[in-house]
Amino acid sequence: MFMSRNSFSIFIILIGLLSATSYTWGDVLATSYSDVMLQQIPVGRLVRAQDELKHDLTVKNGASHSVTVQIDVLIPEKSSIVGNAQAIADSRWIVVSPHQLELPAHGSGTCIVSINVPSETSNRGKFYEALVWTHTIPKKGEGVTLSAGLLSRIRFTTRP
Repeated sequence: MFMSRNSFSIFIILIGLLSATSYTWGDVLATSYSDVMLQQIPVGRLVRAQDELKHDLTVKNGASHSVTVQIDVLIPEKSSIVGNAQAIADSRWIVVSPHQLELPAHGSGTCIVSINVPSETSNRGKFYEALVWTHTIPKKGEGVTLSAGLLSRIRFTTRP
């Protein structure tokens, strides 16, 4: 099958545009902060959410270039919740500081994750789940990029 002259011209223009664009084929992130389980969180108080080894959220950059990492809190869909937990009512219950990190090539950075469940009686004696999405952000002027991301799960019970 042959291309028409117009199709061939468009094809050549597309090849030219693609070759003029810079590509970053991907980033590599790692963290051991993946499934954090906390018990008896008091409502109405800011509590640090460290993993079972008492580590904060540390993100490692496995790429050979620096990356900007953003950490967002997500409310899980009902279908993705583990066990009999319920989704947090508001993503503001989980506080991440700082919520952005600049990581050098093969470097790492740490942020503090805290839980602050409002003190309403209805929040007492519950089992909640939240998701923390750690992902790279494309830098301006890089052209087409592939971003890496990690999803961590935080589950916690509140005091009665």
